[in-house]
Amino acid sequence: MLAREQEIVRKIEASLAELGPFMSLSDASAHTGVPLSTLAEAVRAQRVPALRVQKRRWLVRLEAVRAWFGDASDDEYAAQRRLLEAGLITQIKRREDRRIQPFDPSPYEGRKPASASLVEDRR
Repeated sequence: MLAREQEIVRKIEASLAELGPFMSLSDASAHTGVPLSTLAEAVRAQRVPALRVQKRRWLVRLEAVRAWFGDASDDEYAAQRRLLEAGLITQIKRREDRRIQPFDPSPYEGRKPASASLVEDRR
């Protein structure tokens, strides 16, 4: 039985060496630039494989997080590419094109203040 246990330990160590170390969600967030809340949601939705070690503690491989989200330092468009492939967006936009363009609001021509009109519209 001891030889069998040693073989299991060797297999686990080989897998860890091949797959890379596991780390907490906060460490993975710090390494990749993905917000912690976004990473936690991806783990809960099983988009990023994770190992549950306690009731509210998960460990992930850094490479798994980079594979899903991309590394912010390497490619800022990785998340947009995934959304495009899923059909959730129609085009990838550069950072400078994603800013809200300034606009002039249309003039209000009512007799009451605009806030009063909004309150009446909600009723």
